[in-house]
This record gives sequence, C-alpha cells and structure tokens, in this order.
Amino acid sequence: MLNQKIQKEVEEAHLKWEEDKAKGNESFQGEQEHSIRKRNLDSLHKAIDTAIEKKKHRLSYAVRIRDTSMQWDLIVAAVEEGVIEFFELKGKEATKMKGRSKITFAKRTKRLLKGIEGEESNADLVSRASWLRAAAGHHTKLPTG
Repeated sequence: MLNQKIQKEVEEAHLKWEEDKAKGNESFQGEQEHSIRKRNLDSLHKAIDTAIEKKKHRLSYAVRIRDTSMQWDLIVAAVEEGVIEFFELKGKEATKMKGRSKITFAKRTKRLLKGIEGEESNADLVSRASWLRAAAGHHTKLPTG
C-alpha cells in the first residue's frame, strides 16, 4: 500500500511538473521521488510512534512483568493503528487491517508417515522414512564410555 501511495504521488508530481513546463515555467522543479518517499515514511513512522505513545503505560507494565507476548501484541497493535491512521482506512478496510500481524504457532503432528508401511504405492517413501528415522535415532543417541 505504501509503494502504491508513493507511486501515485510521484505520478501526480510529474504531471504537475509537465503542466508547469507547458505553461512556460522552466525553473519549476517540483517534488522529487526521494522527498515524496521520505515524507511518506516520516508520516507513517509518526503515526506509529503516536500509537505506541498511547500504549506506553501498558508496554511499561508488560516489561515490568516480563510478558514478551503482551509486549509483542501491544507493539503490533500500535503498528496496525498507525497504518490505519496513515492510510485513513475506514470500516471494513480498517477492520481487515486489525489483527493481521498476529503471530500464531502451528501445532505439528509427529509420525505422519506411521502406518503407511503396508501400502505398495508408497514403497519408496516408506524406505526413505525408515532411513530418516534411523538417521535421526543415531543422531540423538548419547555417546557411551
């Protein structure tokens, strides 16, 4: 979204430059891409900093009780709030932005290949799985003596 916004503003600045040049104003420089990019990034960072400032006391509490999950959630919420403010998102768009950065951990199931030994179509997979299990078993054994 940020790159699209910057690109749109660059195109608008270029059109304005062409209009002024067509009117005979050869000295008009207009805003350059790097200054447009810097202005937008500064505005985005300011919006995020303002949102973090609102959550400062809760962040301090999370630090004091050493709850890194709470710290992460507060920081992410502040970033999302800043993005919503910067892009002036409303309604469904703002709702969709909230919670997008939430970290989730997938639960993995072990032994996914267990029980396929009897199937002929998976013979090469079974032999590879057996080899991997044996290699892993040797890797995890403690040395003796």
